[in-house]
Amino acid sequence: MYLRAVRQIVVLGIAGGFLGTGSGHAQDNSYVYSCHTSGGPYYNDYGIKPVPGSTRAKNYVDSVTFDGPVDLTGAELRQVVTSLKAEEFEREANWLEKVQDTLRQPWLDHGYDKAEVIAKAAPVGGDDGRYAITAHVDEGLQYRVGRIDFIVEDSDYVENSSSPDKPSLHRLPADADHLGFANSEKRPVFPLEELRSLMPLRDGDIFDNRKIRYGLNALNELYGEHGYIDFTAEPITNIDDEHQTISLKIDLVEEKQFHIGKIELQGLDTSTRSALIWNIKTGDVFNNEVVRKFFHDNESNFPAGSYWATEPEMVRNMKTSTVDITFTFGACTGR
Repeated sequence: MYLRAVRQIVVLGIAGGFLGTGSGHAQDNSYVYSCHTSGGPYYNDYGIKPVPGSTRAKNYVDSVTFDGPVDLTGAELRQVVTSLKAEEFEREANWLEKVQDTLRQPWLDHGYDKAEVIAKAAPVGGDDGRYAITAHVDEGLQYRVGRIDFIVEDSDYVENSSSPDKPSLHRLPADADHLGFANSEKRPVFPLEELRSLMPLRDGDIFDNRKIRYGLNALNELYGEHGYIDFTAEPITNIDDEHQTISLKIDLVEEKQFHIGKIELQGLDTSTRSALIWNIKTGDVFNNEVVRKFFHDNESNFPAGSYWATEPEMVRNMKTSTVDITFTFGACTGR
């Protein structure tokens, strides 16, 4: 089940990247320029130094044997076994549970929503961490898609206006319907047909967890591209064993649409500043990709080895539904 994350009101120098789009996860830290001895600043995919690998002993899957008949094809089984054999597992008490979860995934992706896997491990070749896995799979029923519907909720968070400079969010009580904050008849921002088209499963298809995840990600991207940076989509499942169907009701919490507020540049000289390509301006709908494009478009405008830049600092203003952006650059000299 997907849980709604508590929203932040002010985001300063977001560690891990730009404002998210409702997924609850930080974006990649992909906006870092660095000084370069030749060829000028460069675009670093992550901007993060890799962490050296752990020297702790690991467990490895050497082989997997299924001790009974299964409905998945040999190719599908080989794929999951190959994936498992490429993994490293910490030598923890629950490492075998992680193996079971991985082995269960192909069944979940083929409609066996209640499949259970019990795995046993036997060491291979002494104490080098290699294990032969024997797995018993209880597949259960295979399900198809019943219906996929969308409902729109008003936010169950309201601003606390007691501190105008630093507003905070307070969750409404569960019985707050009488206040007018719950309205299941509210229409979504986008046409229902467009939302439904983003879910790559039709009614009657084999239920596939992967495609549900793809659809939820597509919903997040659609809303995020249009400034709904606090959007969440929460699927609620209804399993019908008699008809072997799973229906979804996707609860959309759209929240506010944000626009770009103030844009500030710090640390650039006048000539470099005047050469910048401006693809963003105050009043535009906020979009992470537009800010990303600003970095890409202007990378070549910096003289070789002249400037470095960190990810932008962004401040979200709930009252005005704007995001202020500050780009900070520094001269490479003396770094």
